[in-house]
Amino acid sequence: MDKTSRRIVEVLEEGSEFDSDFDDEYNVDEFAVSAGAGRDIPKDDEPNEAERNIVNTVSKAMDEAIDRQVTVSTDFVWQSNFDTFGGVPEDFSGPTPGPITDYDTPYEAFTDIWSTSFMEYIVQETNRYASQEIEKLRIAGKLKESSRLHQWTPTDVDEMYIFFAIYVFMGIDIRTSQHEYWKTTGYLEMPRFRQLMSYNRYILLSKFIHFADNSDRSQNLLQSERVVYSAKLAKIAPVLKHLNSVFSKLYNLRQDVSIDESLTLFKWRLSWVQSIRSKASHFGIKSYELCESKTGYL
Repeated sequence: MDKTSRRIVEVLEEGSEFDSDFDDEYNVDEFAVSAGAGRDIPKDDEPNEAERNIVNTVSKAMDEAIDRQVTVSTDFVWQSNFDTFGGVPEDFSGPTPGPITDYDTPYEAFTDIWSTSFMEYIVQETNRYASQEIEKLRIAGKLKESSRLHQWTPTDVDEMYIFFAIYVFMGIDIRTSQHEYWKTTGYLEMPRFRQLMSYNRYILLSKFIHFADNSDRSQNLLQSERVVYSAKLAKIAPVLKHLNSVFSKLYNLRQDVSIDESLTLFKWRLSWVQSIRSKASHFGIKSYELCESKTGYL
């Protein structure tokens, strides 16, 4: 083996640091093909015996170096007999698991999560966004006389709670279209549902509900105590921050927890909607959640 080939093998065995002189002096791939000779050899030329010897030497040295790095010497021997296994679960010393407060009704638990103060924030941003959009259309001359936007009036906390309740009801009684919940004839009509809110008002609130001020450029990157929200999450970051906070304060998890991904159903256009065919809902927003194994509390 000549001096240059021996130097290559030594470096391959010992490893060269980033930006070392050797990396600048020798191109291993090029040298292996050219055998250290001129670098203008056509690619379709068959290597001669000297060239093949260098290639084999380099390849063997690389294989041996990799084997030495990944091989771990140990005296441990796997056995199929687990009678001698001495593992024991650790004692759970956390706070008493379960809800922090005893609730008499589900409504009390719901309002503890969706507090009045946070609902006031949602109302504020919804009214702000509605005013911005209607004014924008009016200035551009695109606000038609027949548009239902002329019927918009500012919302309040009581109405926002009713709006949320409507979505809860829709999740319990699933129908093929939103309009069916406001049917006025037929066996499937829901007269008491119509008493909650008119269909036009529901459409307006669905259009304008908002959680962040679009005019505030700082919303493009929100940072909570330990989480930085990207620009794509800017419009819902206040909701995520609020829920992560109250979920952790209102409940003490048990010892057994699970960290797994979840897919939230979402069929509209969104650049970060994913398609996971193994899920019941193929399209949605994937999130990673920490949940209690026994109850599923998030």
